[in-house]
Amino acid sequence: KIHTANIQDITTSDFPFFRYDDFFKESRKQQVKKSNGSTKKVHFKDELHEMEVDDIEKDDVNDGPALEDEQGLSTHEKELLKIRSQIDLMEKASLEPSKWIMNGEVSASSRPRNSALEVDLDFEHNVRPAPVITEEVTASLEEMIKKRIAEGHFDDVEKPSTLLYKAPREQKEMDENKSKKGLAEHYEDEFKLKTGIAPATLAISDELKNEANDLFKKICLKLDALSHFHFAPKPVIEDMSIQVNVPALAMEEVAPVAVSDAAMLAPEEVLKVKVILKKTRSLHKLSAKEEEPTRRGDTQNHTRRGQPSCGKKKHQIYRKLLLTCYVLQTFGAGGRSAPNSAATAYMLCIANLP
Repeated sequence: KIHTANIQDITTSDFPFFRYDDFFKESRKQQVKKSNGSTKKVHFKDELHEMEVDDIEKDDVNDGPALEDEQGLSTHEKELLKIRSQIDLMEKASLEPSKWIMNGEVSASSRPRNSALEVDLDFEHNVRPAPVITEEVTASLEEMIKKRIAEGHFDDVEKPSTLLYKAPREQKEMDENKSKKGLAEHYEDEFKLKTGIAPATLAISDELKNEANDLFKKICLKLDALSHFHFAPKPVIEDMSIQVNVPALAMEEVAPVAVSDAAMLAPEEVLKVKVILKKTRSLHKLSAKEEEPTRRGDTQNHTRRGQPSCGKKKHQIYRKLLLTCYVLQTFGAGGRSAPNSAATAYMLCIANLP
């Protein structure tokens, strides 16, 4: 008895967090009799086996929701609950789809937008990384360069020249079309070429040269048209009329084609039409007496068309008279008779005036 009491004292003092009931529990079949002078039956093997069975049953029950009241649980049961919760979390994490970071190679469509900004990503580069330049590396390079210069070892790899030593061969185009000539016609053409009867056919290079010449001529013609053929001086004309108030060099506007001056004129410059307005009547109404001369025509004040008026006739006769006087004075037959004849002619002209 003393020995058992000492063991209990040791367990309670040294291990305050563990109890006997946590490891050894009484079974239902076991009967413990506590009485004065009674003995206690202990079966260690049976108790251990029953404890294992009870723990397994409790673990199966605790797989569901956690216990609400944890005050009556022992520390071992609490640890079991924590382990069970951790196992549940790990199972959920393994069953749930992993994040895009853990999937390895990820494309832009398989990850959320702007999610790569918060993560340090590793990129594969095909370029060889540059060596880290230190003082030792630079010193070794300088020593190597100085040594080669002193010894005269200039054995660097020379770049091969890209110039061709030989002229490139002319690549002849193969004509895959079936020839329209027969074999006899081919022999005939060859015989004519050898004897010099027929002119030699143009090669491909000659045809290209002719085509290039034609294109160059067309371009030159268009350029000359743009400059309006002012590249050459104008030919000198002997009977050339001199116009005043004309610029010395009249340059035309740039046009895509050569255009003559007649085509550059406006329609108003080609044909000018005189517009003669008819005599309009007065706005107010005229009386019958005032309208008669306008209908019949004012014979006194107006003259017929084609006949000059009296004043014009006098003017014409006066001019003729002066002309005759001048002629008679200068080219008269006699010196004395010339003035008399001029005076008589003047008098006759005045007499004939209406």
